[in-house]
Amino acid sequence: MSPEPTDTPDPAAGQSASFGYRDVPAAEKEGMVRRVFESVAPSYDLMNDLMSGGVHRLWKNTLIDVLNPRPGEKFLDVAGGTGDIAFRIVRRQIAKGGEGADVTVCDINHAMLSVGRDRALDRGLVKGLTWATGDAEHLPFPDRSFDGYTIAFGLRNVTDIDQALRDAWRVLKAWQRLDRGRMNCELIGVKPGELIALSREHRVAVFPTKHTVPSCGYIVYDVRKKLKPEYQGLRGDEIRDLRQQGLEVAAETLTPLVCFTGDTNPAGLDAHPDVYESKVLITEMTFFRPEHRREKIHKFGHMHLDDLLERADRFRNELIILAHLSTRTHVSEARRRIEQLPESLRGRVRLWSQEEA
Repeated sequence: MSPEPTDTPDPAAGQSASFGYRDVPAAEKEGMVRRVFESVAPSYDLMNDLMSGGVHRLWKNTLIDVLNPRPGEKFLDVAGGTGDIAFRIVRRQIAKGGEGADVTVCDINHAMLSVGRDRALDRGLVKGLTWATGDAEHLPFPDRSFDGYTIAFGLRNVTDIDQALRDAWRVLKAWQRLDRGRMNCELIGVKPGELIALSREHRVAVFPTKHTVPSCGYIVYDVRKKLKPEYQGLRGDEIRDLRQQGLEVAAETLTPLVCFTGDTNPAGLDAHPDVYESKVLITEMTFFRPEHRREKIHKFGHMHLDDLLERADRFRNELIILAHLSTRTHVSEARRRIEQLPESLRGRVRLWSQEEA
């Protein structure tokens, strides 16, 4: 009896995929990869040493340095059957916090996982490791399960790399490690011109800035309601009567509190009038030296201290914080240049640097 036909097409049908130095039918690649690694599993790590001259160890150590795993974070190492990267993550987590290791090794090949488990036992790495069989394109884990995701040479053996990356994104706790910190908040995309309510008392305006990539600045407003001019001076009971008649006797007023421009050339400062009116302005100031060429600086979306000087009479801010200092300029040199600003600015300008933090 033949199987019933299905209306769902096979996405791999009729497509090819790279396998070694040749193209093979995409639908067959997974099985071919599985068979190859079943045969080489016991000697896989030795083969990596021989083929790379041992350099792969340096690559993996560098990966862990960049990843910077910390105790309490959960990691997924995909196509990591023999545990080479997982062991490094566990050791780094243990070194930082004792019992804080948590790494899941996922591989499509049982033979590779078996070798990995044996290697872990030989190294005394029992706690903190979980071994799971799974396909990189369809990971057997819930959404937002892991703080970090790694995949090394296995990526070249994936049939549909785009799908594997989509599933990697799915299982990650997205945005949680921005700036090496946990963010207990929801991040939303915004566009210039939007006014977003944070609460009854605060709103954020989004305005365009000018960098080498699309960028935005933000102004946080304090929201208050004040009586309209025509009703000011009325008694309380008169105002109450007007409200009961359905009249709106108050109008909202927005007071700019804090402005943050991010990286921008001077066009970002001039993009919104309240940039100069906010109580606190946090903006970039990458270059300070007189010999730095402003036309080049502006081209790459940054500012020079002279851009501040040209706009000195426009700043109504109580505090101006300059950030994003170039590594070409020492903090002490930047401070000296700030001390040379006109008195109307000098007392309001502060430098944001690691030394100041």
